[in-house]
Amino acid sequence: MRPISTASIRPARDGQDCPCKSALIQYAAYQEIEEDVFKLISGNFSILNREKLMFPVAVQSNLIFADHPVTLSISCSNP
Repeated sequence: MRPISTASIRPARDGQDCPCKSALIQYAAYQEIEEDVFKLISGNFSILNREKLMFPVAVQSNLIFADHPVTLSISCSNP
């Protein structure tokens, strides 16, 4: 079974500008162990008409080092 993460999305408050120019978001999951970075997975997803998302953190669960946290980087695909 693939490890999955979830995220909730809410619209920007009235009067706030959104830094993203589109609904396309990019993400990457990785682990840092000592001074090495182990990339697990990366990709894009759309937030258009979504309130909750589920996306994979790794292709296989045995790629994740159990004693180290997984870091997710989420950003605008086209800022």
